[in-house]
Amino acid sequence: MEAENVEALEGVQAEIVERQRKRRKTVKIIKQDIIGWLMGGWPFIGAMIFGFIPSIIGYVLPFMELHTFDYSQMEFVGFKNFEWLLFNERSMFWLALKNSLYYTVSVPIYLGIALFVAVQLDKHIKGTGAFRVIMFLPTFVSSVAMSIFWQFMFDKTGGFNSILGLFGVAPIDFLDDELWFMPSVIFTGTWGACANSVLFQAALANVDISMKEAARIDGATERQTFWKITFPMISPTTFFQMLTSLVGALQVFTSLQLMARTDTGPNGAAVSVVLYMYNMAYQWTGPDYGLGMAGACGLMYQTVLVILTLIIFKTKKRWVHDND
Repeated sequence: MEAENVEALEGVQAEIVERQRKRRKTVKIIKQDIIGWLMGGWPFIGAMIFGFIPSIIGYVLPFMELHTFDYSQMEFVGFKNFEWLLFNERSMFWLALKNSLYYTVSVPIYLGIALFVAVQLDKHIKGTGAFRVIMFLPTFVSSVAMSIFWQFMFDKTGGFNSILGLFGVAPIDFLDDELWFMPSVIFTGTWGACANSVLFQAALANVDISMKEAARIDGATERQTFWKITFPMISPTTFFQMLTSLVGALQVFTSLQLMARTDTGPNGAAVSVVLYMYNMAYQWTGPDYGLGMAGACGLMYQTVLVILTLIIFKTKKRWVHDND
């Protein structure tokens, strides 16, 4: 009987110890959860305040008329803003869209320069390390500072016209001539084009050398080897760079704003869609402008970007060779 009582007591004590262990484990887990939420909550709150909520507002504003930051003054107007942007003769949306698409000409130019530089560096020529450092320098320079520098260079009395004057060429008004303005802005981007060559160099380093050597043995020229073997193998990297560069080009803002003499440049040549949205929201006043009109412009442009992205992804299978 006494042995049974001792055994029962030991069982009770073991159960108490097990419950205490589980309680301590539960408390520890709760503490970890609380600490985790406290640590991760701040970025989540920041994402809500600066990401999710503005996104919701961005989808509401296009259907409202609002000329101040007092959202209590919003007035629902339906599709009136979209109708004005698309069909009103005073709207600059189509001109801005044309200018934005025109600027995308810079994408193949910049990527072509970056790829050419990467291929040359892949040959392990002397001074490669120093040249890589030089390529990265543009990434450390403010886009505002560079735009001001190029504005001086393209000025009627600036550096380029001074060089042209040495050959007897009359000064060209690069920044005040509609024909020359956008090509001048595109030219300024060549300064930082080589920065994209870093990813190309990484892709070139992963190309199977044995395939290139086999092609040379079969009598393929260097050009044929590049286009038939090297380029297909780096096509995923090329696709990635093309897509990100295209999206970035369609969002051009700083260089156009700073290099233009006026809000719109010569005959509106400086008006990209993003700059047009900015002017309507913050610079221009009147019944035809405001946050609602800018929001409608942004929503339509977002639709254009999505369509272009889908088209690009549709063409991916035709020329991108995934290295499976």
